[in-house]
Amino acid sequence: MAKKNRKTFQTQTAGPKMAAREGGIGKKGRNIVILGILLLISGFFLLSFADPAGRNTASSVASAIVILSYVVIGIGIIHEDVPAAKSDVPKPDISKK
Repeated sequence: MAKKNRKTFQTQTAGPKMAAREGGIGKKGRNIVILGILLLISGFFLLSFADPAGRNTASSVASAIVILSYVVIGIGIIHEDVPAAKSDVPKPDISKK
């Protein structure tokens, strides 16, 4: 019998590493996701008023709201909170002594 060729797989550790974000989704991103979820719920609620043939206004508007809500949720997930700029240079004291 012939020997099987076994290759050992090694993980590559070389290369640029991405900085890990701490805390996941920020406060603003969470609010955007919540807004998207509320839009999604309202879109499905409006979809309940659509007729089976899909020829009324509710079916057109509801489908647009559902698609828009998924876009808003995606934006909320990838939204990055920008920290306030902090200066290392102290401000000069201009008060009179």
